[in-house]
Amino acid sequence: GFVYDALASLNLEGTCFQSLIPVCQPAHYLLLLDRSPLAPETIAHQLDAALCRSPHYHHARLLGQLAPLRVLVSPQFPEILALHRTRSGATWGDIKHPLLATSPLPPQVMELLTEAATHSVWHDP
Repeated sequence: GFVYDALASLNLEGTCFQSLIPVCQPAHYLLLLDRSPLAPETIAHQLDAALCRSPHYHHARLLGQLAPLRVLVSPQFPEILALHRTRSGATWGDIKHPLLATSPLPPQVMELLTEAATHSVWHDP
């Protein structure tokens, strides 16, 4: 509920896909969006401020246990993640994209996501 409220407080109109995932090296969170009305850096700053309302998140950021969160934007993210999940044994009917993932993605999937974001226009035309 806390993450949902933090994301709802942002101006993400027109965004259909949102998923916040943990990343191990360095430890931080990554927000994946299919499109964005704002620059990724702006969203990252706003979401970090919203998440800092949690004492645990705020303390981890102050101690340097969590690096600043990042935001990547690409309309290809749902497809990339669905393909990863089917290759991992999930059936199409079982695939749900969580708002908050509890485990990191494999490095090869992270590379695909980063590449997709690099070749994507981050804003709505």
